[in-house]
Amino acid sequence: VCSSDLVTTAPKGEKRGVSGGFAPPLTTPEEVSEVLQGDTIEVDIGYGLIPLADPDQGGDLLDRITVVRKQLAYELGMVISPIRIRDSVLLSSNEYIIKLRGVEVGRFELIPDRLLAINSGMASEELPGIKTKEPAFGLGAFWIDESLKEEAIEKGYTTVDAPSVFATHLSEIIKKYAHEIIGTKEIEILIDGLRVNYANLVDTLIPTMLKMHELKKVLSELLYERVSIRNLSSIFESLIEAVDKYGNNIENLVEYVRRSMGRQIAENLKSDDGDLHVTALDPSIEKKLSESIRESDSGRVIIIEPEYSNILVQRISKSLENMMMKGFNPILICSKNIRYPFARFILKFIQNISIIAYEEIPSDTSLNVNEIVKIEGERSNAN
Repeated sequence: VCSSDLVTTAPKGEKRGVSGGFAPPLTTPEEVSEVLQGDTIEVDIGYGLIPLADPDQGGDLLDRITVVRKQLAYELGMVISPIRIRDSVLLSSNEYIIKLRGVEVGRFELIPDRLLAINSGMASEELPGIKTKEPAFGLGAFWIDESLKEEAIEKGYTTVDAPSVFATHLSEIIKKYAHEIIGTKEIEILIDGLRVNYANLVDTLIPTMLKMHELKKVLSELLYERVSIRNLSSIFESLIEAVDKYGNNIENLVEYVRRSMGRQIAENLKSDDGDLHVTALDPSIEKKLSESIRESDSGRVIIIEPEYSNILVQRISKSLENMMMKGFNPILICSKNIRYPFARFILKFIQNISIIAYEEIPSDTSLNVNEIVKIEGERSNAN
């Protein structure tokens, strides 16, 4: 894995990031190619954070980024291109921005000489320090002096240093946008790796049964719901079976692959007690959602009244909060007939949750329905 680069936004002596300045001319095909392609993920940092990224000054930010890329490559099963860090005079001293293909997707301000004390729900007392919210999960936090570390821990806070805050934020950003990060280039690398031991499998599926853009769509859909694609050979085998049954309908392909990966999905979502704890939908809600499914250019979607939609999202959110308060993962379960369009619907409003179908769960997995989402009286008495 290549290490990330620390670069400045312009050569020494030239103005950087100044409105109205002229960019140097592009004189070679390589320069044009670099500008057109750009970096998939970039990080801009304020000048106060340069010591954290400069190994000559004792900074280990580049090493941490490399670790994040390796961990997520293993966890998600996808190739993550090198991440370039640039210093920018457009940012405040300790600020950084994470960009995806040139568009900002995350921003935070670090205080390098302090610790971030994070309240994950275990602390009730405030700390003397600068109040903020940690960037990855939006939890309440305080920037505190290192001398207060023991006090913070005793009061139920988790303490981390500034580089760790950045690394966690970057990791969660990559997980959140993995479905956008993976592109044709990344998929070609995965296919080349798979071909070493599974050449016949690859040649059977690509491009005879599935075109590259169709495979990309399936893998993106899996990553969108944080399903690892690391076991690519099994995914290819399932896709060969699925195309035979369903043709090239993306929803059917995705759902077939998910059911074949049921044990992997369930295992990753189990709680510490080894059981799968879930929130279910009342049958009347499932019926309502099923009747609200419509065909569109992008596949099946749920079209539902705004009033009902708002109440449903509120009830689901409350139930999932109750689950997390009990120490369980936020998991919704429903029938396979509505899972795909329902997942697309609810993930627009509530992120970092899992939506699984009853049919995806292996028979030997212990399933506990801890919460049931209900809307009394359906539309007429929903309020």
